[in-house]
Amino acid sequence: MKNNKGFSMIELLAVIAILGVIAIMGIVGYGRYLERSRKNAFENMGKTLYESTKSYFIYNSELLPTTGTPTTIIAQDLVDAGFTEYLTNPRKNKENCNQSTVKVTYNGMSSDNMNMNLNYEIKIICNGKQEIVFTYPIDIS
Repeated sequence: MKNNKGFSMIELLAVIAILGVIAIMGIVGYGRYLERSRKNAFENMGKTLYESTKSYFIYNSELLPTTGTPTTIIAQDLVDAGFTEYLTNPRKNKENCNQSTVKVTYNGMSSDNMNMNLNYEIKIICNGKQEIVFTYPIDIS
């Protein structure tokens, strides 16, 4: 009587095929995870520019927009004034994003006439390529 220890070729191929499918699913999932992380990084960069611009206007109120005249702030100005740090592209860490812009438009006064209604359009631009645009229509005091 012959003692057959081990696996047949069919069993080994089935296991390899299953492991291949699992690996492909993992690679696709990891790619989605990376893209979501990068998008979140751009969103955080937009929020940082928004908050930095609000602080910049506290010290440079003469730059606040008036009716029909939007004000555009370049991220490099915010870096030079110390309101934010050097911005880099989350996709390619060495790319400079300091040419990003924040366009602020005046939309009148709030209903209680205490706050200016300002619209912030933030364009994240890295090495001359526009990556993403955010808009923050928020009241500030």
